[in-house]
Amino acid sequence: MDAAGKIIMSDDDYVDTWKEMEKCVDLGLTKSIGISNFNSEQSQRVLDIARIKPVTNQVNFKYLMPVKYLSTTHFLLYLYIAAYF
Repeated sequence: MDAAGKIIMSDDDYVDTWKEMEKCVDLGLTKSIGISNFNSEQSQRVLDIARIKPVTNQVNFKYLMPVKYLSTTHFLLYLYIAAYF
Protein backbone atom coordinates (compact mmCIF):
# COMPACT_ATOMS: atom_id res chain seq x y z
CA MET A 1 0.00 0.00 0.00
CA ASP A 2 1.12 3.49 -0.68
CA ALA A 3 0.94 6.43 1.72
CA ALA A 4 -2.68 7.10 0.67
CA GLY A 5 -3.70 3.52 1.50
CA LYS A 6 -4.08 2.44 -2.13
CA ILE A 7 -2.94 -1.01 -3.21
CA ILE A 8 0.17 -0.99 -5.36
CA MET A 9 -0.07 -3.56 -8.14
CA SER A 10 2.99 -5.53 -9.18
CA ASP A 11 4.10 -6.98 -12.49
CA ASP A 12 6.03 -9.72 -10.67
CA ASP A 13 4.98 -13.24 -11.63
CA TYR A 14 4.63 -15.75 -8.80
CA VAL A 15 6.15 -18.43 -11.08
CA ASP A 16 9.39 -16.41 -11.15
CA THR A 17 9.18 -16.09 -7.38
CA TRP A 18 8.72 -19.86 -7.06
CA LYS A 19 11.90 -20.49 -9.06
CA GLU A 20 13.80 -18.20 -6.70
CA MET A 21 12.35 -20.03 -3.69
CA GLU A 22 13.61 -23.30 -5.14
CA LYS A 23 17.09 -21.76 -5.14
CA CYS A 24 16.69 -21.13 -1.39
CA VAL A 25 16.11 -24.87 -0.91
CA ASP A 26 19.17 -25.66 -3.05
CA LEU A 27 21.30 -23.34 -0.91
CA GLY A 28 20.05 -24.97 2.29
CA LEU A 29 18.34 -21.80 3.50
CA THR A 30 15.05 -23.66 4.02
CA LYS A 31 13.93 -27.28 4.07
CA SER A 32 10.58 -26.90 2.36
CA ILE A 33 8.50 -24.31 0.53
CA GLY A 34 4.80 -23.83 -0.05
CA ILE A 35 2.18 -21.48 -1.41
CA SER A 36 -0.50 -19.43 0.30
CA ASN A 37 -4.04 -18.56 -0.75
CA PHE A 38 -3.59 -19.94 -4.28
CA ASN A 39 -6.63 -21.10 -6.19
CA SER A 40 -6.57 -24.33 -8.21
CA GLU A 41 -5.40 -22.67 -11.42
CA GLN A 42 -2.57 -20.83 -9.69
CA SER A 43 -1.51 -24.02 -7.91
CA GLN A 44 -1.47 -25.96 -11.16
CA ARG A 45 0.58 -23.24 -12.84
CA VAL A 46 3.25 -23.57 -10.14
CA LEU A 47 3.16 -27.38 -10.31
CA ASP A 48 3.65 -27.26 -14.07
CA ILE A 49 7.03 -25.54 -13.72
CA ALA A 50 8.10 -26.69 -10.25
CA ARG A 51 11.28 -28.65 -9.85
CA ILE A 52 10.43 -28.82 -6.14
CA LYS A 53 6.74 -29.40 -5.43
CA PRO A 54 5.01 -27.11 -2.90
CA VAL A 55 4.55 -28.85 0.43
CA THR A 56 1.26 -27.16 1.20
CA ASN A 57 -1.18 -24.43 0.22
CA GLN A 58 -2.02 -22.36 3.28
CA VAL A 59 -5.53 -20.94 2.88
CA ASN A 60 -7.79 -18.70 4.92
CA PHE A 61 -10.80 -20.77 5.98
CA LYS A 62 -14.10 -19.01 6.67
CA TYR A 63 -17.43 -20.63 7.36
CA LEU A 64 -19.18 -18.66 4.62
CA MET A 65 -16.38 -19.28 2.13
CA PRO A 66 -16.07 -23.07 1.75
CA VAL A 67 -12.92 -24.59 0.31
CA LYS A 68 -14.51 -27.89 -0.75
CA TYR A 69 -13.71 -27.42 -4.45
CA LEU A 70 -10.20 -26.32 -3.61
CA SER A 71 -9.64 -29.29 -1.31
CA THR A 72 -10.91 -31.74 -3.94
CA THR A 73 -8.69 -30.40 -6.70
CA HIS A 74 -5.68 -30.17 -4.38
CA PHE A 75 -6.26 -33.78 -3.34
CA LEU A 76 -6.04 -34.76 -7.01
CA LEU A 77 -2.81 -32.73 -7.32
CA TYR A 78 -1.33 -34.40 -4.19
CA LEU A 79 -1.05 -30.99 -2.55
CA TYR A 80 -1.89 -30.59 1.13
CA ILE A 81 -4.02 -27.75 2.45
CA ALA A 82 -3.35 -26.01 5.75
CA ALA A 83 -6.30 -23.87 6.78
CA TYR A 84 -6.21 -21.00 9.24
CA PHE A 85 -8.98 -18.89 10.71
